[in-house]
Amino acid sequence: MLLLVLISCDPAFEYYVEAKENDISLEIHPALESVYCPDVKELCDFATTHKINDVPNGSVYRVKRGERFSIYGGVGTQGSVSGFPFELLKIIQGSDTLLLKDKNEILGKFIKEEGTNRYRLSLKP
Repeated sequence: MLLLVLISCDPAFEYYVEAKENDISLEIHPALESVYCPDVKELCDFATTHKINDVPNGSVYRVKRGERFSIYGGVGTQGSVSGFPFELLKIIQGSDTLLLKDKNEILGKFIKEEGTNRYRLSLKP
């Protein structure tokens, strides 16, 4: 008898923020906890340990220099506007602030890393 086992190798994508040179304050609407907890332990743990403030409709988190934080991911090669859970993203790094007010604008600021399905947030205006 021949036993055939199929293993799925579906590609996965990841959208992340990285604080390369300085700490970053990241305001997200809605709050990470309301989107991912309790189902995604890694993101819940990050939210719990990095939250610095609650704001109306969201929360503010501190991403320390050298940290990389995934905010969105799934199966496939790229995220979609319809599946993206965040309506507003505000990034404060030093004296610079980047405010992204809708899903299209937010997803448009992520740059695909060559040869991967990872998308890094560009902090350039």
